[in-house]
Amino acid sequence: MEEINKPIFFVCNDPERALGLENVIEDYHIICSDDNPLLDVAIEKGINVFSLAKEEKTANPIFRNSNKILQNEKVQEYIRRNTPEDTKPNIIVFKVSLQIEKTCEKLGYNLLNTTSALNKRFELKISQYNSLKTLQSFFPKTIISTLNNTSYSKLKDKLGERMVIQYNRGHTGNSTVFIENDRDYAKERKKYRNRLARVAEFVDGDVYTLNACITRFGMVYGGISYQITGIEELTSKKGGTIGNDWKYPEKITPKNQKKIQEILKRIEKEMLASGYRGMLGVDFIITPKQRIYLIEINARQPASTPMHTKLMLNEEFIPLQAFHFAEFLFKEDTGFTRFLNRYFHKGLADTNISRYIEEQNKLAIIPIDASQIFIRNTEQSRQKISENIEQGIYMLHDDRFIKTGEGYSIQDIIPGEYLVLATKVGQLVSPDYEVARIQTLDGIITEKGELKKTTKKTLEKINKQIKMTK
Repeated sequence: MEEINKPIFFVCNDPERALGLENVIEDYHIICSDDNPLLDVAIEKGINVFSLAKEEKTANPIFRNSNKILQNEKVQEYIRRNTPEDTKPNIIVFKVSLQIEKTCEKLGYNLLNTTSALNKRFELKISQYNSLKTLQSFFPKTIISTLNNTSYSKLKDKLGERMVIQYNRGHTGNSTVFIENDRDYAKERKKYRNRLARVAEFVDGDVYTLNACITRFGMVYGGISYQITGIEELTSKKGGTIGNDWKYPEKITPKNQKKIQEILKRIEKEMLASGYRGMLGVDFIITPKQRIYLIEINARQPASTPMHTKLMLNEEFIPLQAFHFAEFLFKEDTGFTRFLNRYFHKGLADTNISRYIEEQNKLAIIPIDASQIFIRNTEQSRQKISENIEQGIYMLHDDRFIKTGEGYSIQDIIPGEYLVLATKVGQLVSPDYEVARIQTLDGIITEKGELKKTTKKTLEKINKQIKMTK
């Protein structure tokens, strides 16, 4: 019979990426390069953490890269020290790569991620579109071409005046370019003449993301959130994602909820047939006329997973991250089921788990009173944090933003409070990377898709305390 208690090491740059089940699963470890202020609170609460920045007593000990972290001798020693003899340590990373796979194979580590080949196939903008052939009717009208092989006028005839260029790679919207006219296209073509791109018609509407996990028992999903994008003070990219609002999706009609579920079933079928397992995110747009378009799939753990996991725990659902772990930890169905029963006490059997997933999906797709928003480095160069807001729990009282306590998780606050997570002073932050994050148990977007007045005031108070230098 397969054992349950195996050490799991989540390896990442920012320790926030590894949060979610750290208080649920025993023998769970966070290994990171950064020394964010949240670590001190987490360590005080008994969370297993190894931070290279703390170990080396320097803000930027290595180039921020999960493979570099795994190759570090002190990290390998920490893993050895916390892994029983004759046991393979289990490693999970935010985003897998061929280099990480080779490092884990060399060191004898068990990697709890989909393969890098499947990640690339379904993550890269062009290959994912080509791979999801039965779903292409859900995408906006699309043309795959190098920019030099076509022209704005030809594209305009097929896609309309406004269009979106997406390159294969990028994060938080930095591989997405919005084209309004011939001048914009000429400027982009001059920079990337021979770069293959996915060019799509511009679709106006609300952008949503949904987290999911493909398992042997079916796809489990939940937590539709409105994607907050392109606010100038918070990101330099028009398509840059700077937050999630899980309450705003109450605008989605029952008819469109069913349509979303239909799209998810089609995605599940396509990806399962290719052998894909594990977490993913699905982005889509709903137009003012209530038409749904599929934008893209992120074939990895979505960035909103840590907070969404905590929200699912609050609602007494089995988090998607737990299904991901069970899928990769156990070859036998009995091990998969025992793992979930041990930590979530649902009394599941191999014969009824598919039915349980269907029932949870129906409940977990509903709106949640919660949201988060990020402040990113809007400069075009890497910046050093010289001053930042103090991490903790805050309340907005009259015209004052008052710290009322300590915390590192959405589970540490109540409605009306704000959890503020901040990058440590001295940390180097690349363009469009996070400087601070605000989380709350309420929506922060109005019905018109604008930031609430209280949110704007909160961001103003925090922005005044942030200073960066080259």
